[in-house]
Amino acid sequence: MYRKLFLLLFLGLSSGAIMAQSKKKVKQLSQQLEQTKKNWVAPYYNQAEEPPLPMESWVPEYGIRGKYAYNGIQLSIPFLEALLGEKLFLSGPHEGNIMDWDNDDFGHYNPKFLKKLKQYLKKLSKQKDFVSSYQPFYEANLQQLARSYYRAEQHLKRQPELITAGQKLDAEERQEFFRDYSDQEEAAGYIWYEANTCANFWLRRHTDGSADEFSDLLDLLLSTFDASFLKNN
Repeated sequence: MYRKLFLLLFLGLSSGAIMAQSKKKVKQLSQQLEQTKKNWVAPYYNQAEEPPLPMESWVPEYGIRGKYAYNGIQLSIPFLEALLGEKLFLSGPHEGNIMDWDNDDFGHYNPKFLKKLKQYLKKLSKQKDFVSSYQPFYEANLQQLARSYYRAEQHLKRQPELITAGQKLDAEERQEFFRDYSDQEEAAGYIWYEANTCANFWLRRHTDGSADEFSDLLDLLLSTFDASFLKNN
């Protein structure tokens, strides 16, 4: 009898400690996101200030590289890895906060990291103050790119044979491989460069096995800040 009571007490205390730790980490993530929003630098062509991180892009205002190069230190990879207790990459050329864009290899993401990140972001998405605070920031800085990622993902889902064919090509060949798709997206009002790089992103995610986790994260982002777009697409 006493053993059962002790076990129940132990489990209750452990559960409470885990919940408290989780709340603390969600708060830390929220605070870091707030700092990132507050100090955000929107990159543009011929920007006078050099980015603090490598970029290797002629169009910093489009895609993810410019955004990361100017803002990646604020919401750093080491901070997120320490917060989640998981490494971001299982393998690849990137190290710490530095992305090696020139390498022929690419970062193979850790699904465990992405799953834990989603857990914390999902809790933040339920906080009305957080969502209302970030809505204008999302619309100004992330909406266009997030929609391109979604449309590229749906394009490959509708034609899964493109994934198999695209994975056999090198980086330069893959750009040409998605030229028709990028042209169609540009005609629909999207950015040609982003359409092309987003399609290639999903090819890499199907290669490293993290496509489902990134799809979940993207759905969470869109359902939180862009629900009407998600419903109509």
